[in-house]
Amino acid sequence: MRLELPYGNRTISAMVPEDRGMTILSSPNAGMMEEKYIIPNAFQHPEASKKFEAFLLNAQKILVIVNDADRDNPTPFVLDYILPFLEKIHVEFLIATGTHPVPSKSDLQKIFGSHLSRFRKHIHIHQATQLHECLFVGRTRRGTEVKLNRRVVEAEKILVIGSVEPHYFAGFTGGRKAFLPGCAAFHSVEQNHRLALDPNAQVLRLKGNPVHEDMEEILDFLRGKSIFSVQTVFDRNGKLAFAFAGDLEETFYQGVEASKKIHTVRVPEPADIVIGAVIPPLDVNFYQAHKAHENLKGVIRPGG
Repeated sequence: MRLELPYGNRTISAMVPEDRGMTILSSPNAGMMEEKYIIPNAFQHPEASKKFEAFLLNAQKILVIVNDADRDNPTPFVLDYILPFLEKIHVEFLIATGTHPVPSKSDLQKIFGSHLSRFRKHIHIHQATQLHECLFVGRTRRGTEVKLNRRVVEAEKILVIGSVEPHYFAGFTGGRKAFLPGCAAFHSVEQNHRLALDPNAQVLRLKGNPVHEDMEEILDFLRGKSIFSVQTVFDRNGKLAFAFAGDLEETFYQGVEASKKIHTVRVPEPADIVIGAVIPPLDVNFYQAHKAHENLKGVIRPGG
């Protein structure tokens, strides 16, 4: 039997003997709505929040926090829709890199698409090692000393544009991760990520997951700020499948439920051999690619 495996932007073939039992498991494709309607629908039906227009009322300046190039990239979709609302507002962007490398020119083009030239002078890149750019906002119950990028601390209104997908020790990406690790000082990220050694820090798990719960406490330090969130979910082909706009926590948890629908499959039994396909952008480097191993090791039979 010939097996076609995704490999970067192409496929490679492998032959599997006919007498070996093989099952091909694939997550579902996009949701029920056409891609062009997904973002407008999210803004027109906000989750536990006033509408975006009301959020912007009397705003003179807004900080927009966006994904770096190592994540699915919803930013161009969202900017296409919201730019008419921002005509009279000063907009600054902060790329939530966490501890990832500084985005390259091609990364910036991927992040902002056709909007890059318009906003280039208003784009800032978070660098976790630049401690002079981070301010202390509080300490979590688990002892994480939280320092965030000063632009986050000083902003009155913040728009968070993120994406939700399973994460091998935080449970899921998205939502609160825009702040920690996205816009946090290096030692804050270290202190939070050491909790990944806890056995409850697992993919798909939020309740009882110390990494997630520690991250979520960050929101308590930001309660005085006006925050609007757009959380998106992309399918395995990189197509926008779902979007939720409104309250940060509500949009995150809605994104989690949507992610479960299209990012998970039920495995009938453990296997002797598991081949996992790493699809862009998670093949950008070894650090990202190893997540495939982490997410699959639970379905390998002992000794497999």
